[in-house]
Amino acid sequence: MPGMTDTIKNAFRIPDLRKKLLFTFGMMVIYRIGIKIPVPGIDPVAFTALIDRFGQLGALLDIISGGAFKQVSIFAMGITPYINPAPESLLSPGCTAPAPRCRARLQ
Repeated sequence: MPGMTDTIKNAFRIPDLRKKLLFTFGMMVIYRIGIKIPVPGIDPVAFTALIDRFGQLGALLDIISGGAFKQVSIFAMGITPYINPAPESLLSPGCTAPAPRCRARLQ
């Protein structure tokens, strides 16, 4: 019966799977390093006290972020600031359609 080490060795023998595994492990390492970088301008002690006052909700937010929220790290923000503007950028061409007519009048 093959053991877990044999399974891992076999997984690294397949080039495509090895590439995906190494990428995943690399991203995990980068995330763990990023958790240690604090957000500038925020007092970590005061922020931790604020999260503790939220009770279970604060604990849930900290769990979801992998401990980054309570440590006030730059990775606690996640990708939300990059996802939120996406719908607006898709809708903005419709909002700027009259702009060429306005430019033509100004010239």
